[in-house]
Amino acid sequence: MQRQGLVAFITIMIIATMMSRADAGPKQLIAAEIIAVLTGNTLVGDWDGIAYRQYFGPEGQIIYATLGGGPVNGAWHVNDRDQLCERVPPNTNERCYVMLRAGTTIFWVTPNSGLRHRAIVVAGKALDFAIENSN
Repeated sequence: MQRQGLVAFITIMIIATMMSRADAGPKQLIAAEIIAVLTGNTLVGDWDGIAYRQYFGPEGQIIYATLGGGPVNGAWHVNDRDQLCERVPPNTNERCYVMLRAGTTIFWVTPNSGLRHRAIVVAGKALDFAIENSN
């Protein structure tokens, strides 16, 4: 009887572990987490077919670069609704996004539409498109 109880316990633990991993999806970041993840690092991604790299400076500056385009300077901050807000020319309006994270993958989520854009966090200032991302 003890062996059957042990087998049942182990089976339940395996199922519980598998279920918890299946439910583990991207986690919404709060303000402090957004700041910790982005400050001094670069997001590398593709936004509607355009490859980009965006560096988040510690003083709230952004350097945004697209493949084949020159860098553009902008600004970023985190608002009191736990959203990343940025202003990157030529857009003069501030845009804010909910940020989700799964490992080194970040998802920009447009609040009104829920549309997600995927990016990878790369340590430091990594604006050179000639260097492949190892992630």
